[in-house]
Amino acid sequence: MAQAGRRVILPCDITGQRLSAHVRDVRQALIEHLAGLDVNDFAQFLYRTAVSEKEYTT
Repeated sequence: MAQAGRRVILPCDITGQRLSAHVRDVRQALIEHLAGLDVNDFAQFLYRTAVSEKEYTT
């Protein structure tokens, strides 16, 4: 997913159908990424991140 969402869009590709095609590609990559996401693993990641952030901010 990271690759599709971080592609450089050239100035010649920011109008009309080319930009729409880029947006469609990124949307599809995001859908596929989210569909394959293990919800329990991601929840644990969020928990660990929240605890870690809290430790640094208090």
